[in-house]
Amino acid sequence: MKKNISVKIGYLAIFMIALTAAGRAWAEPVFVIGPKVSLTSISKETAEGILKGKVKTWASGQRIDLVVLSGGPIHSAILSKCTNLDSDQFSTQWERLIFTGKATKPKAFASDAELLKYVAASDFALGYADSSSVGGDVKTLKIE
Repeated sequence: MKKNISVKIGYLAIFMIALTAAGRAWAEPVFVIGPKVSLTSISKETAEGILKGKVKTWASGQRIDLVVLSGGPIHSAILSKCTNLDSDQFSTQWERLIFTGKATKPKAFASDAELLKYVAASDFALGYADSSSVGGDVKTLKIE
């Protein structure tokens, strides 16, 4: 009887871990913007241009302070959603822009928390994070 309960508890633990991992896998990436950006949405084409370093200023003329995650599932998801690039292609794109003097490297952060803290304190920043990580300190930007 005790062995049966232990087995059931083990299965329950595995189920809970799998459920947590599945929930994390379904996390939705969202763009986050600095406090002085007055937009509520941008087109997918504009998002792609920003991520590829082709669009460098907001409509107001202010320079876009692009910040990115250094890797991970949210980084991969936003690249796939907006640019059809993988992480290596994204890095190559930016290395080419930097080498030719057409852009400066975006700041990269290891975690959503670090990126969100930076965006909240940077007037014209644009970054992305897991939607479940976003709080009231930053605004989100819809992609249309």
